[in-house]
Amino acid sequence: PIPNDALAAWYSDNRTRLEASGTNRDLNLTVAVRMLPVFEKYSNSWAAVRSLNQGHASENETFERYLEGWFSRASSRERVIVREIATLFSLSLPED
Repeated sequence: PIPNDALAAWYSDNRTRLEASGTNRDLNLTVAVRMLPVFEKYSNSWAAVRSLNQGHASENETFERYLEGWFSRASSRERVIVREIATLFSLSLPED
């Protein structure tokens, strides 16, 4: 397992592989395990998921664009969740 503080470096090393295929179970599991505590921390986190895949297909080009799109559609209460996920990967999002 990768410690939370090392996830950003792991993501940087594996970014190309992650973006090339959304179905690599081993890589996806690593990401999911690190993101799960964020979803467990916030009672409204599953509501935030409703706006996750409602963007234009161009948002899927990079993970950062994907998060930016999700962030733009999330309610103000849900944006903290998206921001915390982005922080795990050392990705920045626009200010609220």
